[in-house]
Amino acid sequence: MISRILLVLALLATALPAPARDREVASREPMTKDGKFSICEFQDFDHCALLTDKTVRKYRLVAEEKRHLNDLQRIAASGQAVTLADLEKSFGNAYKVFSHDRPTDMTYVWYRNSTGLNDLTAKCPECGIYVTLSDGLPSEMFYIVDEKFTVVWYRANVPKPPESEPKPPESEPPQKSGE
Repeated sequence: MISRILLVLALLATALPAPARDREVASREPMTKDGKFSICEFQDFDHCALLTDKTVRKYRLVAEEKRHLNDLQRIAASGQAVTLADLEKSFGNAYKVFSHDRPTDMTYVWYRNSTGLNDLTAKCPECGIYVTLSDGLPSEMFYIVDEKFTVVWYRANVPKPPESEPKPPESEPPQKSGE
């Protein structure tokens, strides 16, 4: 009887699909707009974690990847307006510029080993660095490395100050007649 129970337990343990056994559930929602970096398995946003020294070691970043990541973190931490020239000092000449509905929003892209999203010969046409500026401030950044990781960052939502009630115009005091 005990051997049958052990056999059933062994069969159940091996019947679980490998992803359910081997991968932990996402510990972080990557699209959180909190000003912190998330690192996800390559293009798998269900398996993300807060970017820490430990996660950097887990993904075995090489020197160039660490340098790019440090540059992105520096840009995010500055809280200052950034120009394309500033970005190009870190990443070289931008390959592509995407405009948005708001004229002050632009996304600059540095593709890695491709000529763009339509490059049918590239192994990973979307891989590279993406920086979106809104009114000159970094608002979102992505760093995608083929078969390794995707880093995601969104500027923290800053609550807008409550709009004050418009004050009625002050009327001039009535003038006394005869003055």
